[in-house]
Amino acid sequence: MLSVTEVTEKQLVKRDDFEMMEKICIGKSPQRRADSRQACARQAASASGFTLLEIMIVIVILGVGLSLAIPNMRDGIRSYELTSRASYWLNLLNHARSEAAKRGSRVTLCASSNGTSCATTLQSNLHQGWILWADTDGDGVRDGVETIIRTGAVVNDFTYVQSGTYISFISNGMTTTIGNARWSGTIGICRPDSTTGRQVIINVVGRVRIANWSGCP
Repeated sequence: MLSVTEVTEKQLVKRDDFEMMEKICIGKSPQRRADSRQACARQAASASGFTLLEIMIVIVILGVGLSLAIPNMRDGIRSYELTSRASYWLNLLNHARSEAAKRGSRVTLCASSNGTSCATTLQSNLHQGWILWADTDGDGVRDGVETIIRTGAVVNDFTYVQSGTYISFISNGMTTTIGNARWSGTIGICRPDSTTGRQVIINVVGRVRIANWSGCP
């Protein structure tokens, strides 16, 4: 508990500090004290935080910045998803090509809804799934005895545009038809809310690449 002497000393120190601050803020002129005390109080209050106007200005600036950034962020996410899905097919087709070279025989990819047999058309059924198999008899149709190398499903949020019923690689890495004619083709990948997408391009020597595509339906 503080003694009377200690309390008095602390009060004097506080008073001396206040008077010093008052002199710095309002000066020594007595006639300016009344108005200057109010100005000094306002300065002390403003130094301790932000005014309402300043906060409102910051909120408005943040709102404008977010309104500009969110659409760009959304477009960036969509672009990434398309590129990611195109990379999925690029990697799968490169795997099919390497399997054909390793096995020394034809390897074929087709759409499949059951994981064992090919669908009627690649274009209309590719979103249901696919199978990659060793097409030992080279007829483009998976027989019960032919080895399935891989199976998979795809993301149904995308539309796939591809003509033909299969993509087939032979032992030298080239893509050909069942009649051994040279073949080249594409797989278009589209979002339902956009006319632009990605295209996986397979050339006649079996090389695969990705390009931007503006032909989405």
